[in-house]
Amino acid sequence: MYRSNRITCGAMAIIASLLLLCPVSDGDDIAAYLENHGLTELLAIHLEEQLDQVTGDRHDELLQRLASIYALLLETTEDPLQRASLEQRSRRLLVAAPNNTADALRLALLRGSYRSAELIAERHRLRLSSPEEVEDARELLAEVIPDLTGLGKRLTELGDLKERRLSRAAGSEAAAISDEIEQVHRLHTQCTFLSAWALYYQSYLHERPDNARAAEPLFAELLGSQYSHPRPEDISLDLRAMEPFARSMLGMAMCKSLTASSPTALEWLDLLEHETTFPPLRRELPAWRMVIHLENGEFAAAQRILEQVLDEYDRPSLPPAWLRLAAARALEAESNARQARELKSLAVTELASRGELKQILDLAGRYGVEALGGSGFVLGYVQGVLSYDEARSAHDDEQPTLRPDLIALYGRAVEHLTVALEEPDAADYQNAAAACRRLVAWCRYFQSRFLEARTDFETASERLPPEDAPEALWMAIVCLDRAVEAGADGGIEDELARLIDQFLNRYPGSEHAATLVYRRALAADEISPEIVAELLAVEPASEVYEAAQARAAQMLYQLFRNSTGDERLAYANEYLAVAVGLLAADERRIDPAEPLAIQRFVVRCRRILEVSLTDGVGRLVAAAGALRAFDELAATRSFDASALADEIDYRRTQERLGWDDVRTAGSIADSLWSRDPDSDWTRLAQRAMFRHARRAWKDPADEAGDDRGPIALVIHFGQRVLEEYEDDPQSLSDPAVLGYFAVVGEALMTRWMRSGSESDGRTALALYDLLIRVRPRNGVFLRSLAVLCERLGHTERALGYWRRLVAGRAMGSEEWYEAKYHLLELLYETDPQRAREVMDQHRQLNREYGPAPWGARLKGLDQRIDERLGRAAAEGGEGRP
Repeated sequence: MYRSNRITCGAMAIIASLLLLCPVSDGDDIAAYLENHGLTELLAIHLEEQLDQVTGDRHDELLQRLASIYALLLETTEDPLQRASLEQRSRRLLVAAPNNTADALRLALLRGSYRSAELIAERHRLRLSSPEEVEDARELLAEVIPDLTGLGKRLTELGDLKERRLSRAAGSEAAAISDEIEQVHRLHTQCTFLSAWALYYQSYLHERPDNARAAEPLFAELLGSQYSHPRPEDISLDLRAMEPFARSMLGMAMCKSLTASSPTALEWLDLLEHETTFPPLRRELPAWRMVIHLENGEFAAAQRILEQVLDEYDRPSLPPAWLRLAAARALEAESNARQARELKSLAVTELASRGELKQILDLAGRYGVEALGGSGFVLGYVQGVLSYDEARSAHDDEQPTLRPDLIALYGRAVEHLTVALEEPDAADYQNAAAACRRLVAWCRYFQSRFLEARTDFETASERLPPEDAPEALWMAIVCLDRAVEAGADGGIEDELARLIDQFLNRYPGSEHAATLVYRRALAADEISPEIVAELLAVEPASEVYEAAQARAAQMLYQLFRNSTGDERLAYANEYLAVAVGLLAADERRIDPAEPLAIQRFVVRCRRILEVSLTDGVGRLVAAAGALRAFDELAATRSFDASALADEIDYRRTQERLGWDDVRTAGSIADSLWSRDPDSDWTRLAQRAMFRHARRAWKDPADEAGDDRGPIALVIHFGQRVLEEYEDDPQSLSDPAVLGYFAVVGEALMTRWMRSGSESDGRTALALYDLLIRVRPRNGVFLRSLAVLCERLGHTERALGYWRRLVAGRAMGSEEWYEAKYHLLELLYETDPQRAREVMDQHRQLNREYGPAPWGARLKGLDQRIDERLGRAAAEGGEGRP
């Protein structure tokens, strides 16, 4: 019934949360908890909820309690929106409240209305309120005064009633009634105070004394006087230390200024000239004295007070409102012209010396520049500002113009502003002079005179205070941009780069810094980590944040491609940290009907795949995300994905291998080979499979003998890799290519030795024949050829390879004994006599034949040679088979 739905929903959610933290059982417990913890706003909302659920005496009790809480909140709430809501809820509550209850709430609402009128009235004293605002204040006071009067009368009657009850009460009842009487008296005093001041302000705003006369007895009552119209000497001076009484003395003085004379009013102010007076009010007394003199046309007296204050006060701490008061009232004077002019000159000059140009501009706007009188920088500047405002009003556009009439208006403003800058006293107003120079720059900017404007903006930026300088330097950059657009040349690009560097060095935290960082990055001739760091430092709230991120990603990609080793890996991770987020953002908003957007998206997918799947990076989640994003876009048929099919399938192969899904990866690679074996992406996929299989083969967990195991994959994909070099006889001079051949040869030979497949053996032999031509002294190649030739029946070739190994290996090494043994064994089969000669030579050097296992094998072979030769001799042969 009484609450705002928006406030209540949120507040009740908070109350519900609080109830989880405290042991409460009913509405009273909740109210007590909220009150004890100072949660007054929540308490009010809780009581509103309770009010809808009770009736009778309980309802009236809650209503009065809620009224008291609203009154407290109205006194303490400063937020305008919260106060408006409270006032609305309070008025609804008062509709339901009996007339003799909720007086504190009624008074709080009236106080709020009074304060609104008071603020307008005091701004009107300074000539800052508009005529419409003044009329609103008059109407508001016309409503408030009768309500305050009625409330005061009702409180008086209520107090009398309670006094009579007290005379008949005793004990605790009497104590309770005494408390109630004290509360009523306190409300009555506050009501009287507001009534008195409201009557005074009504008289002041209507410029007639009648309501002020009605206010005087109320102020007298507040001051405890027995007279309706007391004299100052009738007042107890010890009261002035307390704010309500001190302000009542001030109220009486202000009323007397309207109903009597300035001397009478000043006698009341004299009561406050004491060290015990409420301090804030005592500090304001010179201003109130000026008010009284100015209201009575006593400009010379007001000037004396102002001069005295200027002598005694610390000049910077003097409130500008006091100077504004004197200047405005003097400008309005029609009599005492000389004294008013002198006061006006003093006040305006002092405002100017303090740099209060806004005040002077407002006065000039209200009373005219000529009315301010005098000369010098300040008045010239004011004339220039007014001319500038006239030009802007006529222009009514933020873009520069080429219209002759507008250019002329801006030119007139430039004339006034330039004259002001040439005044001898311009140096006394450094900040204002810099602001004047900036205004000249704005005029020339709107005149489309960009190069001149740029000079003025840059000059102003050197002299303006820190809070204004960045904007001026920014506008110098904007002017150069405009000049370039207009076709100007002569090294402007270099000047623009200089200004951008200067701005970023001076104001890295400016709102424009991000834009300039991005621009500098776009124009950079070279890519550097420093530029990338600047781009990545752009805050997310900046309007160029996404553009800066995109440019940083471009640069990081180039740095990645141009680097090696650990540096390359570091750039890869930096790139992905930026690019993955950009891809996600693009994915949410990409328009399939925008070809350029699609192109950027696809390029980003491809780059993320390239970087994330680079050896050593292994960012498989990023790769999977890019593949998914690409597939989803391809499914929309918004672009021709077939042109990228081979590349994307190669990336799928890499991604699956990263997860060790060899079967799927192999299927994709086979599909690529079937589709186009000559495609570069197909060849890359075969190599990826080949390298992965080789690593798995060399792993100790190799599943030996499994044709679909690593060795089979090495052979399957390795032979495809080797096909690339079939027509290039010089390819084996490349160590990498030589390695491919060696690995495939080794795999074929390994499988041949396990399975005995003649096809594998002959293919391996062909590969090693190629390898040995390039590396004729390579021990691995020689041994492989020796073994292959020996088992495939190429005995003479085998003998040749074993001899080369014996000759080429270090005598006594493992490899040497192996080669020696196989050489002797082949000689034993082909030429036993020669075998005997070679064995004899061996025994001369190795009486024990050699280390295990070769010593035993050689010794056994020696015996077999003897036996064979013996049989041959017995048979009369020559020992040959």
